[in-house]
Amino acid sequence: MDDKESLNLAEDRFYELGFLVREENSELVKNILQKNKAAVYEESALMKVALAYPIKKEKMAFFGYCRFTGLPETAVAIKEALKFEPAVLRAIFIKLSGNASKSTRLVSAENKRPAARRREAEIKKESGEGGLSNEDLEKKIEEILNA
Repeated sequence: MDDKESLNLAEDRFYELGFLVREENSELVKNILQKNKAAVYEESALMKVALAYPIKKEKMAFFGYCRFTGLPETAVAIKEALKFEPAVLRAIFIKLSGNASKSTRLVSAENKRPAARRREAEIKKESGEGGLSNEDLEKKIEEILNA
């Protein structure tokens, strides 16, 4: 089945499902999505993570996510099915807006960490972009003091 053909954009909505499972096997989540007729168009490999606090007496879990399309009723049914599944520690649904089938995300400079902004400023300074030379700075200081 071709993912592009199974997308009914008039009725379906885009969702992202993030989940924590006990074991390194995401087949359970995939099966629940298939049973509820969700069209998965992107999924991640599972990644082992240390939990900040124990969840259902577990200190380690496997994190994964998938993006899918479906009707709002489908998302509710999937959420209910995952809630009662003992192998799934946590699950979060995010309703994506617009054309969410694009997997690229744009990160603006305001959202970057301060360390990343500093590194970019240092690179610009080294490459000669932005900032003034020492001579230009001295002239500017003299203009300010003389004014």
